[in-house]
Parts: sequence; C-alpha cells; structure tokens
Amino acid sequence: GEISIRLTDRLTAIGSGKHLASIPEFSYQLANKNRVVIERIQRKEGENLLGHFFHGNGEEVAVIFGRGFGEEKSALTLWVADIQVDIGDIQSVTDTEIVFNLPKIRLQSPSAALPIQIQKANINTTIHGAMVILPEAKIQDISPNYGQPQGGNVVDIYGLGFHSELAIYFGDSFAGD
Repeated sequence: GEISIRLTDRLTAIGSGKHLASIPEFSYQLANKNRVVIERIQRKEGENLLGHFFHGNGEEVAVIFGRGFGEEKSALTLWVADIQVDIGDIQSVTDTEIVFNLPKIRLQSPSAALPIQIQKANINTTIHGAMVILPEAKIQDISPNYGQPQGGNVVDIYGLGFHSELAIYFGDSFAGD
C-alpha cells in the first residue's frame, strides 16, 4: 500500500517568522519484499581485508558485507556515489557478500565520504559515508630529520592521506605511538 506524509505547518525562520518553504508532502510505496541490508565495506588486497579507506584510482577491489544480496549479480544494481558499477566489474555475489572492482572516482576535493547504494527488485538501500576516499599516503616532511640509532625520539611526520589504519615503520621497527 501507499503511505503519505504531509506536514501541517510551514517551516519558518527563527526571529523573523518568515516562511522558508512550502508545506512538504511525501508519498511512499510499501513493498512486501525482503530489503537488502548493507553492514560495511572493506578494501581487499590479495586475501587481506583492510578498512573502509580507498584511493578511488580504479585499481582496488572492494567487498560489501550484509545480507539479502541473493546469488545473481544480474539481479543487483550497485552504485558508489553517483557512479554505477558495471556488472562486469562485479566479481562475485553471495547472499552476504559482494566483491567488485572499484571504478575510478573523480572528486572535487582530495578526500570524501561516499555513499554505497544497492538496488534489488526496485528497492534501494543506501549507506551514506560507507566508503572514505583519501589520497595515497605521502610524507612531505619529517622533524627532526635525524635521531639516535636505538630510537626513542618523538618524530613529527607531515603529509597527505594519513588515516587510523596507516602503519609507519622506521626500517623494520614499527613507530609505536
């Protein structure tokens, strides 16, 4: 059946009381179908699953986890932001996992949180901010630029594309805190 929502009061500016918009009205169609549920997306490198940070360079594999995807990739339409993923770039589909080649993403800014949308049987499911696009990590400056061989110094590293899952090493030694 159909559900309609109509607000009875206009939106007004605080203070002046000026009307900001006309009275909105929304209509929704209820469907007796199981909805796709998106839980998370992760980058896949080889057999390793990493976080939800991507570069959007057209060379990455992404995995969407959830339920209700079905087994047929032809029954799904997948978007990353406003880019529809070509069915040939979908590697595999199970009821709980979609593996696909992430298309090249062109952004106005170097980083963005993007929505993932899946359509199945004319029902859309969207998770806003599911995928974060960052530039590839690049070190621009290190201070100080020398230190004791045994380590223990505080080092400031400046650059681009840093995120919480990035690991920094000096030689074979992990940079702790």
